[in-house]
Amino acid sequence: MNYGRTTKRGTEEFAIRPFIHQNPKKLLKVMNEWSLDKNFHVRRLSSEGLRPKLPWAPKLTLFNDDPSPVFSILENLKNDPEKYVQTSVANHVNDYLKVNYDFAFDVIQK
Repeated sequence: MNYGRTTKRGTEEFAIRPFIHQNPKKLLKVMNEWSLDKNFHVRRLSSEGLRPKLPWAPKLTLFNDDPSPVFSILENLKNDPEKYVQTSVANHVNDYLKVNYDFAFDVIQK
């Protein structure tokens, strides 16, 4: 599984979701590394793949109660120079405002 390589040619946020369900700890570690990748497509995947309410995809509820592991990845991306990544992060935070408002709002305030 090397989605970091294939996402440079297409989008993989839908394909990675079953793997997140199978082994969330491992995928969080991998996606944290991807959030620091030099390729902006790979960085965007680290955000989009973990979105709880990704349109046209099954909902990802694993982190709704405690989204802190996800937000540590978003922290790496919040000042990304690519608009493509910035938009993903903004959409991701907006998703969390719908599923865990208090947590997301506290992060925004900080």
